[in-house]
Amino acid sequence: GRAMTGDTMFGKLRARRIFQVGLVYLGLAWLAMQVGDILVDREIVPGSYFPPLLYLLVVGFPIVLTLAWAHERRPAKPVSDEVGWRAWAHSLRPGYVLATLLVMVALLLPAYLMLERGPGRSDPDIEAAATLPSTSIAVLYFDDHSEGGQLDYLAKSLTEHLIHELAQVKSLDVKSRNAVKPYREGGVPDDSIARKLGVGTLVEGSVTGSRERVRVSVQLIDANTQSHLDSEVIPGTLDDPFELIDNVTDQISRSLRRRLGIEVRLQQLRAGASNEEAWDLVQQAFSLTDDVEALVTAGDTAGAARTFDRADELLRRAESADPDWIEPILARARVASDRAFHEAPDDLSYEPSWARVGLEHVERALAIAPDDPSALERRGILLYYLTTTSDDQNTVDSLRNESERDLKSAVSLEPSRALAWNWLSRVLQARGQFLEAKLAAGRAYEADAFLDDARIILFRLCHNSLELRDWVEVTRWCGEGRRRYPDRPSFVAVELTALAGPEGPAPDVEKAWELERTLLELSAPQRRVDREPRGLMQVAAVLVRAELSDSARAIIELARAAMSGSDPEVDYYEANARLRLGETEEALRLLGDFLDALPGEKPYIAEDWWWESLHDDPRFKALVAADDPT
Repeated sequence: GRAMTGDTMFGKLRARRIFQVGLVYLGLAWLAMQVGDILVDREIVPGSYFPPLLYLLVVGFPIVLTLAWAHERRPAKPVSDEVGWRAWAHSLRPGYVLATLLVMVALLLPAYLMLERGPGRSDPDIEAAATLPSTSIAVLYFDDHSEGGQLDYLAKSLTEHLIHELAQVKSLDVKSRNAVKPYREGGVPDDSIARKLGVGTLVEGSVTGSRERVRVSVQLIDANTQSHLDSEVIPGTLDDPFELIDNVTDQISRSLRRRLGIEVRLQQLRAGASNEEAWDLVQQAFSLTDDVEALVTAGDTAGAARTFDRADELLRRAESADPDWIEPILARARVASDRAFHEAPDDLSYEPSWARVGLEHVERALAIAPDDPSALERRGILLYYLTTTSDDQNTVDSLRNESERDLKSAVSLEPSRALAWNWLSRVLQARGQFLEAKLAAGRAYEADAFLDDARIILFRLCHNSLELRDWVEVTRWCGEGRRRYPDRPSFVAVELTALAGPEGPAPDVEKAWELERTLLELSAPQRRVDREPRGLMQVAAVLVRAELSDSARAIIELARAAMSGSDPEVDYYEANARLRLGETEEALRLLGDFLDALPGEKPYIAEDWWWESLHDDPRFKALVAADDPT
C-alpha cells in the first residue's frame, strides 16, 4: 500500500512538472552565484553583494514551487480559445516566469550597486577602512634588495623590531608580526592588505647595499587614500648588527610617530571643521607658527613677533567664519602662550600680558564647550605662567591650585593628554612634591604617542630624578634626552646641576667645564648673556666639591664680572657655592636676594635638598616663611 501510494504521489508530482521548475530555478540560481563570485573576486562589486542575493534566492525557491503546483491544479483553458500574444502568455507557466525574474534581479543587482556607487565613489569596503583611525598600523615586512639576498635576515629583524617598538606605545594599535606574515612575499596590493587587516596606516621599507654599507628606506602610507605621507633613508654599517638594528629602529620609530601625529591631528581638526574657509585659515596659521622656533633661535625676535601677529590675524578670521568651532579660539590661545614664553623677561617667568590674552581666548572656548579637555589643559598652563609673574605668595598659591585643578580635570576627561600630564608634573614640582611630579611625568611619557612633548617630558623625568637624588635615573633620563635632542641645552644644564649640588656624582671638574661650554654653545643668542655667569657659578661649586677652593673663588669673581645686570638665578647658584665653601652668612644673604626677587619660590626653597644643611637655621626659616597675609 505504501509503495503504491508513493509511486502514485511521485507520479503526480512529476506530472505537474514541479521537478522541472525546481531544477530550472536551481540552475539559474547557481549561475547567479557564479557570476557574483567572479564580480566580487575582481572587486567590481563589494563582498556585501552576497548576503542579499542568497536571501533572495532562498526565499524565492518555495514561492516558485508553490506557484508551479497551483498552476497545475487549475483547469487548462483550450488554446484554441485564445489567439496571438494571449495564447503565448497562457502557454507560459508562472513558476518558470517567477524563477526567471528572480534570477534576473540577482544578476542585475551588481549593475545596480555599480551605478549606485557612481564613477567618483569608492568601494564600501574601502570607505569602511577609511573610518579606521590612522593609529591602527601594519608594518609590512621590509624588502631585501641586496645582491644575492645577503641582507634578508636584516630586513626581517628590522621589521620585527619596529613592530615591537611601536607596539609599546599604548595609543597605537599595531598589528602583530603573525598578522602581516601572509603578505611577506608581496604580490598583494596595499589597499587590499589594509582592508583585510583593518588598518589606516601602512609602513613599508627596504634594505639595500652590502655588509660594509647598508641603507634602510622607510615609507609611511595613508591606507585610506593610498597617499605617501613621509619617508626616511638611514645609512649604516654591519660592524655591529645589533647596534645598527637598535639605532635604525629607534630613529624610524621616532620619525614615524611624529609624522603620524601630524596626520592624526589634521584628521581630528578636519572632523571638527564645518566651514572650508575657516579650515584653510587655521592651516595657514599653523604653517606660520611652525617657523617661529627657527626665528627665535636665530635671534630674530622682531620677525617672530610679526609671524605671531600674522598667525593670530588668520585665526581671528577663522573664528569669525565659524564661531561655533573652538579650534581657532584655542589656537589663538596657543599663539598667546608661545608669545608669553618667547617674550618673557627672563628664563624663570613668562610675559604676563600675553598669558592674560591667552586666558581670555580660553574662556571664550570654554563658554562654547565647558568640558573640553584641550581648553582646560590650556587654561591650566596659562594659570601656571602667571604664578611666575606675581610677588604675592597668596596669589601664587591660588593660581597653582587653579592650575592643578584644570590640569587634573583635563587628564581625567582624557587620560592620553600628554601635555596636561607634563604641566601637572611641573605644578607638583613647584610645590616640592617631586615623587608625585616624576610619576606625572612618567604618565606623560607613556601617553605621548606622537612625541609631541617628548623633549620637555624627558626633562621633567631628568629634573625630578635630580630632586629625588636618584643618580642612576638622572643618568638614564638626561642621557636619553641628550641622545635624542643633542641640540637642546636643558639636559646639559641638569647634568651640570647634578655635579654642582652638595652630593651626587663624583665632582669631575673637566666634565663640568665641558658641560658649561656646551651649555653656552647650545643657548639661544639672547640667553647666552644670562647662561654664562650661571654656568660659571655651577663650575665654581664643582671646584669646591673637588677641594679646589681658591679656584672656585676666582671663578665666582669671573662670573660676577660677566654679568650684564642683576640676575636672581646667579644669586641662587652663588649661594650654593658659598655654602660649599663654608661661608654660610654670605650664602644666606644671596639666598635672601633671590627670594626677594622671586618670592613665589619660597615653598620650593624650603624643601630643596640643596639647602638641607640650613633647614634648622632660624635665619633660613625666616627667609622661606610665608608672607603674612595681613
